[in-house]
Amino acid sequence: MLKKWEMKLFLIQLFLTGFLIIIVSILGPMFLNVIIYRTSDSNKFQVMGQDLWTLIGIAPLILISGIGFIYKKKFPKYFLVGTGTYQVYTYLSYILGAEYALYSGNNEFCFFIFIFLVITGYLNTIMGIKEIKKETISSLDPKKSKIIALIILILGIVFGFLWISEVIEVLITGDVINYPGMYKDAPNGYWTIRSFDLVWSIPIMFYSAYLLITRPKTCYNTVLIFMSFGSYYISAVLFMGIAEFVKGDPNASIGTFFLFIKISILVWSLYLWLLRQKKNI
Repeated sequence: MLKKWEMKLFLIQLFLTGFLIIIVSILGPMFLNVIIYRTSDSNKFQVMGQDLWTLIGIAPLILISGIGFIYKKKFPKYFLVGTGTYQVYTYLSYILGAEYALYSGNNEFCFFIFIFLVITGYLNTIMGIKEIKKETISSLDPKKSKIIALIILILGIVFGFLWISEVIEVLITGDVINYPGMYKDAPNGYWTIRSFDLVWSIPIMFYSAYLLITRPKTCYNTVLIFMSFGSYYISAVLFMGIAEFVKGDPNASIGTFFLFIKISILVWSLYLWLLRQKKNI
């Protein structure tokens, strides 16, 4: 239980985080283009889509969470787990994925803002998990858990195979054959995202599937981290795809976009199912 002054500081941080995310999104290439990211045009289109989703999806959830904490509601903790991990992934990739030696821009002047958002992302995730642990968990049905685990396992295998085979393709040919320029135009961004996914996103999918099979009564928090992050980030991917089509990116693929729509529906369905297993939300 946080002391009164600790909760005040936490709430100040929470509202400051929400408003900073709004400001960064508006100043980015989607709107005012004050922040000029050092990356390829294709990646800028993706930043546009992600900034839009962050503005209309992530920032409001953070601010609503702050209001919820003020009124002692139970739902904010569930938002914080997903938005916090989303912050860490997104703003670390904005720092590490820029092509500082290849393109002109000024995104490095946002370094301390991005670092702040990464740190508050960690804090909010930890706070969310800490608060969730205080409540009673309905034991996950073993049969349903195994079905969910199988779905997550298949997704992990598919994404893992795609990413690893694509990396091998880059090492052999120097680019992604089906998406020319994806690697050559933004190698730093490419390695950043692939590293994050192969080190964080995909392993936690396998770990979540393993826990759902072997420990359905105690795996809730770990699986929630994956499902909430996955739901929020797959939505960002959809907005990236929309931005690519609107801006006329030659690498935009209608087939890939509809595939991610189907995956998004599946992931959100699993996430909502998981939330329904929790008492007193």
